[in-house]
Amino acid sequence: MKGGRILLTIYLSMLDTEQERQKMTDLYEEHKYALLNYVMTIIRNQDMAEDAVHNAFISIIEKKKNI
Repeated sequence: MKGGRILLTIYLSMLDTEQERQKMTDLYEEHKYALLNYVMTIIRNQDMAEDAVHNAFISIIEKKKNI
């Protein structure tokens, strides 16, 4: 993903504890490409797929208390 490290930094800045940041780092690193590949099969546009993946990670962070 373009700007992956920058996006991860943004995601981590939204979290409160080191434990949350580590979980998000692990989740992001483990699933970013699989999620992008899956979204590409649906959207078939790289930029839009990357936006969708970004929105998915933001949604995860916003709902972290439910996870």
